[in-house]
Amino acid sequence: MDDPKHNQPPLSDRLSIEYETLSDRITDILTRARDEVPQTIEDDEGNAKVGDFVRGFRGLIRECEDAKKEEKRPHLDANKTIEDFFKAMTERLMKAREVVEKRGDAYLNKKAAEERARREEAARIARDEADRRMREAQAAEESGREVAADIALAHATEADERARVAEEASFDKASDLARTRGPGGTSTLATKWDFEVQAIGDVPLDQLRAFFSQAEIEKAIRGFVRAGGRQLSGVRIFESTRASYR
Repeated sequence: MDDPKHNQPPLSDRLSIEYETLSDRITDILTRARDEVPQTIEDDEGNAKVGDFVRGFRGLIRECEDAKKEEKRPHLDANKTIEDFFKAMTERLMKAREVVEKRGDAYLNKKAAEERARREEAARIARDEADRRMREAQAAEESGREVAADIALAHATEADERARVAEEASFDKASDLARTRGPGGTSTLATKWDFEVQAIGDVPLDQLRAFFSQAEIEKAIRGFVRAGGRQLSGVRIFESTRASYR
């Protein structure tokens, strides 16, 4: 059996056919406006003609918008049905992923803390050994045992280097401390800087200026002007007028 959808004309062709009358009316009013509205309005009669055409444009614009809504409605409804259907699936998966990931977070944070503590303990032991070897070298030198002092000093230097390496390792990022490789892949802790707003009024907006787009700044200015603001550094606030026809 043929799919009925395959027998329908392309959407653009169907719209052209169904709204041919509307398209003709638009062409007509545009042509008449071009021919009948003077370039310069010099009297009330000319201004009345402008009003007639503006109201005509407004009515046709409304018709186009209404027709567009009607044409879009079944597509929007279908889109919502599709979105809702798959959203239910993905939400279940995302909730499950969050629960499971929290368990992994707890394990990897614990592993990172234990690894950091192990490295700090290794650094402490190496530092204690380096200090002990240095005391032995000093004691041997003071007692005139130069060979023993040289050997002890060499051991102290080696221990000091081990302590330095261990201390540096203890400051590794959490992602390095928690990294785990398994048959299915690698797991680790992803580290990023985050924030929490504690007092919105205390946030220094000047420090954030570079991160506002011009559109966002202009939106804030419009809100300032609508609220009655009339003076703002760097902005010219003025009263503007335009014709209104009802």
